[in-house]
Amino acid sequence: MLRKLTSPGNLRGLRGLRTFATPSIQTTVLPNGLTVASQSIPSVSTANVAVYVDTGSRAENDANNGIAHFLEHLSFKGTSKRSKAQIELEVENIGAHLNAYTSRENTCYWAKCLKTDVEQACDVLADIVTRSTYPSNAIEYERNVISQEYESVQSMTIEVLFDDLHTLTYQGHPLGYTILGPLENIRTLSKAQFTDFVKSLYKGDRMAVVGTGAIRHEEFVAQVEQCFGHVPKSERPVRLGSIRGPLPVFHGGEIKTQDLSLKETFAVLTVEGCAWSDPDYATSLVAQTIIGNWERTQGVTSDNQLTVTAATGGPNGTPLANQYSSFSTNYKDTGLWGVYFMADQASDLKPLVDGILYEWACLRSGRVSAEAVEAAKDVLKGQAILNMGNNEQIGECIGRNILSSGRAISPEESLKQIEEVTRDDVVKWAQKRLGSDKDVAVACIGNTHTLPGLDYIRAGMQMML
Repeated sequence: MLRKLTSPGNLRGLRGLRTFATPSIQTTVLPNGLTVASQSIPSVSTANVAVYVDTGSRAENDANNGIAHFLEHLSFKGTSKRSKAQIELEVENIGAHLNAYTSRENTCYWAKCLKTDVEQACDVLADIVTRSTYPSNAIEYERNVISQEYESVQSMTIEVLFDDLHTLTYQGHPLGYTILGPLENIRTLSKAQFTDFVKSLYKGDRMAVVGTGAIRHEEFVAQVEQCFGHVPKSERPVRLGSIRGPLPVFHGGEIKTQDLSLKETFAVLTVEGCAWSDPDYATSLVAQTIIGNWERTQGVTSDNQLTVTAATGGPNGTPLANQYSSFSTNYKDTGLWGVYFMADQASDLKPLVDGILYEWACLRSGRVSAEAVEAAKDVLKGQAILNMGNNEQIGECIGRNILSSGRAISPEESLKQIEEVTRDDVVKWAQKRLGSDKDVAVACIGNTHTLPGLDYIRAGMQMML
């Protein structure tokens, strides 16, 4: 049973800083606009400290697309205080682990350490995030590494498929950029560009530092202020979670790449989904979970038409697909919601597309049972509860929510949002997001001739049962 949520209460201010809390997460905003958040887990002896910066490929332009990811690589190569070797030795000596990642909307640098080393972890993170020197030899070395990473990604068809999908659906907007950027940019980005990017965008009001595990909030705030207090505010500060730049506009259409060298065909159908902070976010997850996932090794796992078609729609009742998966990709102000699937090159993809359109029509027409909705909610709640014991997952959830909506959302609140979703909510959501007035985007790589055309799929969006 979920425990009752209480209204956030005011905590004692620390040195005049603005402080507030949810039942399990405490949040403080420093004078330079940097947000400090923590969730203490008394039963653990380790801590996870992560720095989230509101800069990903979405903050780039044609000339520097890929720079946020390139910077992530360079940040471990030496600072004005520590050489690359000193960073590695210091982290190793305290038994910590240091890493980073870049997404379309943010960059994250994080450290996992013992509870006695939180202050040192904060100092190392602040050093690599705000004082990296970007030595020329490191730039050239990472240029080669990232070029190889680019070639590796190009061989991952599912990655290319979703990059194509973003290029199509967010054409003319930075959300359509790839995270690594084009090879030309990887080969030409300069130290001056790295320095200018950090100087322009690595500001206090674009950062959140999140601690989870063996953390005491007031001590943590003091440590973060000491290490990150020098980071300046933007000239025109904007609250985290606010929209920066033009709003993305979803574009329907199709993008197909005929490639018979592939043994499989990869395809995806999507509509515009929800933003992270959309009131319908939890409902979209329930709807996604109802559509579900399937792999060839599973056989017939349910009686919905898409699963039956995938598992038995081939010659003599053999599987037609190798895999399908529903997805909900969310951003600060938009999202993508759909299904991607893979099938052997010779497979006819029309029955799979028909199966997807039929399942969407079932949601739209109200042909979904209350039992199916409750089962989907149970899956989501189970996943959320499992993540509650994971420092990294908790921190990721807190950091993502702060950057995307401006506030930390507790695990209890997330569970409550899922629990409150009803069958009627799912049907109304489907009528809104999968309605006949909504466009659809399609991407395909492989034997594209077996995939129905866009007009056929658009007509299928009109189906009511």
